[in-house]
Amino acid sequence: MRYERFCAYRIMWLFCLFDLPTNTKKQRKRASEFRKKLIEDGFDMMQFSVYKHFEVYG
Repeated sequence: MRYERFCAYRIMWLFCLFDLPTNTKKQRKRASEFRKKLIEDGFDMMQFSVYKHFEVYG
């Protein structure tokens, strides 16, 4: 088995930090939709408004 070491430029952590308004029902719905889309894109929730994604290129 051949071991290939990852180059520091081929791996990356992406973080998404946000603070969305949630005063009205419409704003809460849009904030929830935004969080669901992050999860669909492969992000994992660290805290309620902090999401992370690990990416490997190549």
